[in-house]
Amino acid sequence: MTQKPKPTLTHHQRQEAIKRLNAAKETQGEIARSYDVSRWTIARTFEYRHRVNTRDGLFACLAKLRKGLFVSGFAATEASILPSEITATITLT
Repeated sequence: MTQKPKPTLTHHQRQEAIKRLNAAKETQGEIARSYDVSRWTIARTFEYRHRVNTRDGLFACLAKLRKGLFVSGFAATEASILPSEITATITLT
């Protein structure tokens, strides 16, 4: 008996799913059902979250890549707004 290939997302669908995940208005399950794939297919898709605080000049991001690798970072327009325990551990250029 021949097994049917598992449904996958096209590049365009992955890009669209990422935008929908980042909008945080739908669950992974809802997005998966719309593409007729499993929730795990969506969960394995690259995820990226960011927040901008324009009042204080802060930007932070967190990315989850395949195989569980996480990348995070932040930026500030002015070092004086950061807590001293953070500024003590970084080099400002």
